[in-house]
Amino acid sequence: REREKSASERKLVGAQEGSTMLCSRAFPLLLLLACVLCAASRPLGPSTLSKAAYPDWAHQHWVWLASSQANQTSETQLVQDYLDRDVPVGAVNVDSEWTTGINNFVWDTAKYPNASGMIEHFHSLNVRVICWVTSMVDTDSPNYQEGLDNNYYLNDGRTIKWWHGHGSFIDYTNPKAMDWWHGQMDNVLDMGLDGWKCDGTDPYVFELIDPQGYGGHISERQYADDYYGDFFNYTRTKNPDSLIMSRPVDSYGPVYWSFSPKYVMFSGWVGDQDPDFHGLRRALKNMFHSAWRNYTNFGSDIGGYRTGDGALGRSKELFIRWAQMGALVPLMENGGNKEHRPWMFDNNNQTLDIYRSFVYLHYEINPYLLTVGTEAFEAG
Repeated sequence: REREKSASERKLVGAQEGSTMLCSRAFPLLLLLACVLCAASRPLGPSTLSKAAYPDWAHQHWVWLASSQANQTSETQLVQDYLDRDVPVGAVNVDSEWTTGINNFVWDTAKYPNASGMIEHFHSLNVRVICWVTSMVDTDSPNYQEGLDNNYYLNDGRTIKWWHGHGSFIDYTNPKAMDWWHGQMDNVLDMGLDGWKCDGTDPYVFELIDPQGYGGHISERQYADDYYGDFFNYTRTKNPDSLIMSRPVDSYGPVYWSFSPKYVMFSGWVGDQDPDFHGLRRALKNMFHSAWRNYTNFGSDIGGYRTGDGALGRSKELFIRWAQMGALVPLMENGGNKEHRPWMFDNNNQTLDIYRSFVYLHYEINPYLLTVGTEAFEAG
């Protein structure tokens, strides 16, 4: 009996110790639960999170086709092909030659028979739309003569030869020229356009030797600031969540040239590269120089913009390596000459599967990129 009593006492003591241990472990959890319930019973105050400096679609996945391939049908199909393969798309860039004249802001209906419907369709898919543009009006563009007659160009309309023909620079110092220019931009912005890809024509101003505008002499730096700044600022008056895609730093041999003013640089790209590993290294160097000069966000054309050998124009290995790099920089964008669609590089979907996984990774780090991007921008 004594042995049975001792055994019972030990069990009772053990149970008491176990209960004490359980209570000691449960108490913090119960306290936490009580705090949560208490907090939940109180009215919510204003959030302490500050608003980001720019919209988060700057860090989504952008796609596009070169002008030789681009039209309403092909671009609509491009986005749908990505979505059908479970690859998210945040924006599509409509490349050059979408207009009836270079920079007259009138859609070429032979290529884009229902541009407003196309933009509306993309928006229904939560895909933003930007269009290629520059500050040059070509002499064969339907709006050129009106600008010339009213002295809306630099140096009385002196023409410069560039890669899309011969044209004159819009004079950003002339208020009437700006009213005229903005009125034409409205033809597209009022359709719901989300921004622009502003290509790098500003260095051609050097060919004017002594650039002269409505207010007198204008430096290349001032002209570049006016060009990119006007597209950025005016478009934001129509669409506060708009962005422009422009160059931070691009390189020409040993020269690394700053293009855009820093305050517009939320979705930049570092110029046109060759579709080889030399081009990939060049893109990285341009990004390093952009960061060293305190630009905020940028990326590069995955696989390189320019045309290479073969039907694809670039190797599978290069395309994958470039996509992996592109996923880990602020702007992941894919487009250019020849082939850039990941499902076209093999017959077993290996490239597509790798590409998709890195697009997902890019979206997973979107909050981080938005946070550090805002911090970098605000820090100057």
